[in-house]
Amino acid sequence: MRLHPGEIEVGGWQVTTLTDFVQRLVAASPEISGRPRIVAIDGRGGTASRPSLSG
Repeated sequence: MRLHPGEIEVGGWQVTTLTDFVQRLVAASPEISGRPRIVAIDGRGGTASRPSLSG
């Protein structure tokens, strides 16, 4: 797959709890307050039988 300008190559996958994911998200953007953080999940490389996030 060819990456478009500005796209970064991903590293290895890591399993994490939803709580840990949210804590990491908040820690990665401490300057944001009073408004929601937006998370986008791109499934172009995945398959329908293996979802990236479930709960």
